[in-house]
Amino acid sequence: MQKLAGFWVRLAARIIDYLLVVGVVYAILSLFRLDTQSSAVQASELITMIIYYVAVPVLWFGYTMGKRLFGIRIIRDDGEKLNFKDMFIREFFAALIYGASLGLVAIISSFMVIMRKDKKAIHDIIVKTSVTYGKPEDE
Repeated sequence: MQKLAGFWVRLAARIIDYLLVVGVVYAILSLFRLDTQSSAVQASELITMIIYYVAVPVLWFGYTMGKRLFGIRIIRDDGEKLNFKDMFIREFFAALIYGASLGLVAIISSFMVIMRKDKKAIHDIIVKTSVTYGKPEDE
């Protein structure tokens, strides 16, 4: 069994990912002097976030830039390759649930990663994923 990633390393990777995405979006907004109040610009920001958090791990063996920096990645519990459906559910519905609860469920989920032996957050349980250290065999 692979070594499971705990709360702090997962949080650090998420912060790096967030800063990277926000930095890219900000650079594009500044470069093209785009109106941040525009619905099209806001939709583009959302699409950029979805592409990064959903597509990048699917296409890059479970890594995002932040996860790669810390040597952790998302894997499916059944050993199969990550797919777009699972990653979309993992990211989108987690954000929806966490937002709808005004962050309360996110706090509970964080404590789950800290206290559970399997270090699973709510979104990991829903889609049957884990965050582990180590490289995939096919990388």
